[in-house]
Amino acid sequence: MSDTPVLPEPTRVVLASKADFAVQLGTLIGKATRTLRIFDFNAAECGLGTAAREEQLANFLRGNRLNRIFIAVHDLRYLETQAPRVQRLMKLFSHAFFVHQVNEEIRNVEDCLIVADDAQCIRKPHWERYNGVALFDDPAGTRDWLNRFNAVWEQSRPGLSATTIGL
Repeated sequence: MSDTPVLPEPTRVVLASKADFAVQLGTLIGKATRTLRIFDFNAAECGLGTAAREEQLANFLRGNRLNRIFIAVHDLRYLETQAPRVQRLMKLFSHAFFVHQVNEEIRNVEDCLIVADDAQCIRKPHWERYNGVALFDDPAGTRDWLNRFNAVWEQSRPGLSATTIGL
């Protein structure tokens, strides 16, 4: 009898529709145990404005005080004006929820990338389309996409704050 844990087999799911994307994103967030990284045009299609997604993200952040969410977007308007649930999460978990806006130098990057921990990811070649792929329990397949997200994050700056400062 071996004490070596049995690792789940890597899974690849082809995305062909908005419904596929929504289901697989829910699965990906459900599998996240430490970090969730989202790179998208404005994050509107990620369902961040829905009660179900808000609860799912809140449960993830409540799961461990070290859990983190990093969101990098081109356009902040949706998150600033149409996503009060995101703003509420940012206030409740200000130590763990970060939103950045990408710099002008990479504004021509059009893909959508969501990475959970270092073993799950969803990638769509263009943020407006739903064709893409989801990888689960696949650290090797996810590694390059995690590195890509980290490169995008390095080319971004804080864009949305949990607090409002003014006179």
